[in-house]
Amino acid sequence: MNSIPMNKSASTLLVFAVSLTTSAQNLKDLATKAIDGENFAQAGAYLERAVAENPNDAEAWYRLGHSLHWLCYDTAPLFNCDNTTSDRVLECMKKALSLDPHLRNCYSVIGSEYGARAQRELQLGKLEGFIAQLRLGRKAGAYPDWLIEYGRNILASCDRDAILFTGGDAEVFPVWYCQFIDNFRTDVTLVPVPLLDRPWFLLLLKSGLSDSFPTVSMPWTREQILQMHHAKWSEHTVDVTIPPATRSQHSVKDSLFKWSIVPDLRRDNRTLLSLNRIAIAGLIKANSWSRPIHFSLGCHPWMFAGLNDRLQLHGLSQQVVPFSVAERGKIEIQEATKFLGDPNNFRRLVTLKTEDIPYISSPLNNYRVLYMMTCDSLLQRGDKKLARNILDAMETNVPESALPLPDAWRDQINDLRKRVNSN
Repeated sequence: MNSIPMNKSASTLLVFAVSLTTSAQNLKDLATKAIDGENFAQAGAYLERAVAENPNDAEAWYRLGHSLHWLCYDTAPLFNCDNTTSDRVLECMKKALSLDPHLRNCYSVIGSEYGARAQRELQLGKLEGFIAQLRLGRKAGAYPDWLIEYGRNILASCDRDAILFTGGDAEVFPVWYCQFIDNFRTDVTLVPVPLLDRPWFLLLLKSGLSDSFPTVSMPWTREQILQMHHAKWSEHTVDVTIPPATRSQHSVKDSLFKWSIVPDLRRDNRTLLSLNRIAIAGLIKANSWSRPIHFSLGCHPWMFAGLNDRLQLHGLSQQVVPFSVAERGKIEIQEATKFLGDPNNFRRLVTLKTEDIPYISSPLNNYRVLYMMTCDSLLQRGDKKLARNILDAMETNVPESALPLPDAWRDQINDLRKRVNSN
């Protein structure tokens, strides 16, 4: 077949288009290497060039916004992230979504950006501004119904007047939204572990903020908080006193338990205790059982600071208890079965099908973790009937059609099903 002749201008345009695509891709590849090396300033520079050369590249816009967000909040020396840079992050995400609405991880960055803005308002003591930024994040689609429901379920699993330690953004901002916009479980004080190395946040917990942030007991003065730093530390055992009322409530005979606190940082040949771990230990000891202490399931194990055997599951949180859970049971069965058996706790999960944010939706699998652990615990107690009901409730309330089941869990669920149906 004879080729169709191409005029010189068309040929030039084709060559230019090919070189444009190649150049933009090369810039994205360079940005990837910079991101892998956590050089977000360099990554941002490459990606600014990439979107200039190909403004219709949704992925480049997304990665540019994400790099700028990391540059603002996760690198040193601290970048001067003013409102102009913050606006640029949001503009990048909106541009990416306009080009590719299926690039839903953009909403993760949008949620974190509005959350960071909310924290700045909180640091300045501006409660109205804090609430306004959370509202804007929700309006922008970054805190969808399934995520707000998850935050609500975390709060519902806490005892009255609890102190709740949590992990990252996917928990913190929806929980705060539930408290400050929906006025749900405002008796709980949220303590994000990643903020415990920020003096301003410890000072906020110490002094409170109107009636919205009640004070939390701590052993430090304002001056000590401002001077706080990593501490020289090898593994030490700390005695935690158990007051008579707490011993009576939990039928505990011992007046104290020994808490082995291990260092979590290393410098040369010396081991250190991070500010976060110092704060966790100080807050728990100073609280002296006056308020219940909970850790969300989104907390990374390092955040438990060696309390693993003193954490008992109460729904979507673990409560610090004055006894060994290895001896009495990892799950508070009554609380767990009550939560898992109520379909109202999972009504919004179906919205995940159209509003998924893959970067932050994986914690929803904690629902299934709790179902499986509760089922297994009931089987160990010989209660097959209730174990079967819990397994059935999991398939009804957390269906695969809403939340895909990890392949690695299928064998475990099949094994539980065989055990509940065995004679």
